Amino acid sequence: MPIILIDQDVGFLEQIIDTLYLFDHGRISGRMTRDEMPDHDGLMALLFEEHH
Repeated sequence: MPIILIDQDVGFLEQIIDTLYLFDHGRISGRMTRDEMPDHDGLMALLFEEHH
């Protein structure tokens, strides 16, 4: 069953997701599997450092 979960706890997300969708200003800006998901610092860099 698909659900939308908003969370920044990467460790928690790794335990429960199959696919992670990144949203930016209401649009999907990225998609990755659990195996492709970076650690917390990598995810924050992907979300904030590259786009802002």
